[in-house]
Amino acid sequence: SAIYNDVLSSIITAHGRSVKIWNALIGKLEKAFFDLTVNGSDITAVVLDNRKRKFILGDHLGDIQIHNYQSGALMKVFDPHASQITSLKYIDELKYVVSVSWDGAIVVHDEDPPDHGVVVRTMDVANTHRGDISCAAASYNLTLIATGAADKTVRVWDSETGKIEAKLEFEHEINEIVFLHPYPLIVVADSAGIVWLYGVRGSKFKYHCALHFCHFYKHEDENDYMSSGNAATLLQAKQTVSSKVVRRFSVEEHRTLTPVLCMDWDNTSKLYTGGDRGQVACWDFSEVIKELNAQPAGYAKQGMEKSNQRTVSAFSDSNTRKNVENAHLPSLSEKLVQFDWS
Repeated sequence: SAIYNDVLSSIITAHGRSVKIWNALIGKLEKAFFDLTVNGSDITAVVLDNRKRKFILGDHLGDIQIHNYQSGALMKVFDPHASQITSLKYIDELKYVVSVSWDGAIVVHDEDPPDHGVVVRTMDVANTHRGDISCAAASYNLTLIATGAADKTVRVWDSETGKIEAKLEFEHEINEIVFLHPYPLIVVADSAGIVWLYGVRGSKFKYHCALHFCHFYKHEDENDYMSSGNAATLLQAKQTVSSKVVRRFSVEEHRTLTPVLCMDWDNTSKLYTGGDRGQVACWDFSEVIKELNAQPAGYAKQGMEKSNQRTVSAFSDSNTRKNVENAHLPSLSEKLVQFDWS
């Protein structure tokens, strides 16, 4: 794990049982803390608090600890899970930590108490995933938590009631999820290398897939990286700008899917992806947001009308689509997602 601390201009990394903090400006190692986990197991998840003065660790055996960012000192612990922590998310406005684990539990903790974190809420256990939970995302404005798992589903939860709001079904396991704050949109990346865009609460096309695109691999010595454009066109452009090409790349080589392992959103229009072969890319969603006429979502107050639980398939047939409560369901071209750089 690696997280950029924009307050202290540093990067925190975790490996094994240790955490290291690096100066982001010059790349120098500033601090190293070893053997941090109380139970001796490896660190599997890390998140920073709202002030970027503490780091929160989850480990292979399910324990969760809070440490001082400057000294590494243990400050407090949370109630543990029964198995590996796979993701930790921090809700800045509430000082809440969302933890998910292979044990199937999705738990909201209050980290504010000085001695021990308090469990605020657990998502409805009866409707949890039937496979290992791999990722999570949380939105304060929408009062939603989304989780993805090896059971090939994304489940969206009301964070104030713990009830499930929607279940999205896919053909492949889920690797990563991110809310596109401040818009009522969510992006899902599956293990096949396909990235999906859905509307959520507050959207005119709630729990409908408006767009999907493929995440391609940058081959060695290639500058054109991943693109939803025509591969033959990319090949021609490459040959035009470089005299160092020693062989032609086929259409199939230009379109090798690679799974997304991590994603981040800049809260405006850019989505950043990291692939399983070490590639990092930036995607511009400006045209997508414009085409969808997506508006920033206000805080979803507790008294608002809740929708009934529903199951939505990412590969649903026309009859299922007709049952979705939307007058118009958008279906956008993947070309609207503009590749910026890699």
